Parts: sequence; C-alpha cells; structure tokens
Amino acid sequence: MRKSRPSGPTMRREPTDRCQPWKRHASPLVRTVVGQILPHLMTRPIIPLGFALASSILIAGAIWQGAASNAALRRYPPPGILVRVRGGNVHLNCSGQGGPTVIMDAALGSFSLEWAAVQPEVARVTRACSFDRPGMGWSEVAAPPRDSQRIVSELHDLLAAAGLKPPYVLVGHSFGGLNVRLFASEYLPEIAGLVLVESSHEDQVRLLPRPPAWKSAMRRAVLASSALGLPRLLYSRLAASMPGSGSEVQRALTCTTRSLRTVASELDSFETSLDQVRSRRRSLGDLPLVVISRADTDGPTSSTWDAMQRDTLNLSTNAVQVIARHSGHYVPIEEPTVVIDAVERLVSCARGADRDCFSGWSSASGK
Repeated sequence: MRKSRPSGPTMRREPTDRCQPWKRHASPLVRTVVGQILPHLMTRPIIPLGFALASSILIAGAIWQGAASNAALRRYPPPGILVRVRGGNVHLNCSGQGGPTVIMDAALGSFSLEWAAVQPEVARVTRACSFDRPGMGWSEVAAPPRDSQRIVSELHDLLAAAGLKPPYVLVGHSFGGLNVRLFASEYLPEIAGLVLVESSHEDQVRLLPRPPAWKSAMRRAVLASSALGLPRLLYSRLAASMPGSGSEVQRALTCTTRSLRTVASELDSFETSLDQVRSRRRSLGDLPLVVISRADTDGPTSSTWDAMQRDTLNLSTNAVQVIARHSGHYVPIEEPTVVIDAVERLVSCARGADRDCFSGWSSASGK
C-alpha cells in the first residue's frame, strides 16, 4: 500500500541567493531588471534573438580585444627596462652616455615611442631617456587618479630607482609639458633645462572654447568601451591620418585595454592637473627654457593658443620661443629636428660650453 500524503497546506521551500550570489551585491534596480523585466522580454518572439545577437557581439568584441591586447604585449617586447616603483613596473628606455640626463614625457594618449625620431639623435651627445607613464605603453597600470601631481611623484621615484642622478633636462610634449613644468617647480635644483613642445597651458580650459558636449560624451563612451574592442576598430580606420601611424608597434600598444583606460583616467583628471600646475606656478629664475610652438595655428582659437605659448616664456628670464614651421601639434613626430636642436642646445649650455645659451641661435625668436 502506498502511503497517503498528509493533508494540509504544502510546504514550499523559498529560493535563496546561494546559487545566485550576484544578487547579494546587486542594486535593487539591477535585481528588478534581471529578475523581472528581462524574463518578461524574453517571452516575446523577437527579443530573445536580438538579445542573443547583441550578447554574442559584445562577448566576441571582449574576447577579440583581450586577445589582441595580450598578443601585442607578447609580440612587441619593451625596448627598455621595467623598473619597480610604487604601484608596479614602469618602462624606462635609456640610451647614450654622459650628462645631463634628458628625460622625455609624451602627450596624452601617447607613450615613449613618440620620441623614436628624437631620442637616437640626442643619445649621440648625452644620456637620453623616455618612459611610459603608468598604464601606457609597456608600463603596468597604477591606481587613479592619473593627474600631474601623481605622475610627477611617480617619475621622481622612477629616476631614483633607476639610479639616474640629476641634473636633468626635461622635455614634455602637450600634456607631458604640464608634467615637466610641475616637476621643475617642485625639484628646481635638479633641473638643468626645460623644453616645452606645444605644451598644454594651465588656463586653456578657461580660455579656449570647450568642445560640444556630445563630442566629449562620445569620446568618453568610446574609451569606456575599451574592453569591447570598439576603440581598436575605430583606430584601425583612422590610423592612416594620424601622425606616426606608420609604426605598427605604436598602433598595437595604443589600443591595449589598459592604455585606453589610462587615457580615460588622464582625461578625467585633466582639469585637476591644470589646477595643480596653476597653483604651483613659480619663477624658474634664469633656468634655460625653450618653448616650441607650431606655426599652423589657423582658426578662431589660434591667437589664444599663441598667447598661451608666449605666456610660458615668462616662467624664466632665460627663455626663447622656437617656431616649428612645418609641423602641426605633433612636432616630435612631424619635425623632430626642431626638438633635437633645442635639447642639444640646453645640454651644451648645462655643460658650460656656451655661456649664453641662446646667443646667435638663428632658430629661436626671443621674448
């Protein structure tokens, strides 16, 4: 005989979150969407197919981006060394012998290969070093924020860890110009000269018109999608029009997930960096200073940009401006001889070979 089931209400075991631990950490909105709205949508005949297709595209993009990023780092080993500093390993590439040591910092979104045409020539006369800010190129990611103050502190630690003693000639392009300016302000006794190449200016956000909001939003959205491969896809289409795009290594490492996320982080902190440089602005005395500016500044903002470039001459009583007449913003790539001449001039001056650094220099137009 079969035993009859007991009468009365049936006891039903309530589901728990043990099999779905994400629920314990998800917000109420996420739990509502995943637990109620998506199951409802999946009952519609067209929704499952579209959802599956979109999911497949996103997953494929993430796999492609991850594989391409890892492959780039394996295929192209660093030309320099990885130096252990706070937060991780930083790539430092030095060549040449002698002093003062020249330190080069690249533009936002770029890394040490930006100096590929400059560094070998400078290394003929002294030790020349380029480096990758943490998260860029071959350097490991460091914690945010990625502002100039943090970058300067990391650079100073890097030089000490690598045994590179002052004095230094600092060279900075664009955003790198902000960083080397702040470095010079904080460690002035260690600096023998300063070269600012199309350097950003602490007042540019206030003086230059901001880009349309939709452009800023789109740029941030593209960078935020770095893990899905969208920036890599766009970069491959636009690379032919970018200065220095002939370098396969430059393209490959610019599009790694960690580089793109670092670019986004540096952009997020850009106005903070401007504030830091403004608050620390000080006279550099008679420190030899070369300001390199492009000539083709046509457009409604050209006069403002020119004025900001000239304003940086006021940092030192021993400063000159050099015009790169055949270049756009990317002078180290498009007209490297202008940068090389300026650096070699400051190296010679630091060694005492020229009592007056800029006397008779036909390339320079003084203040």
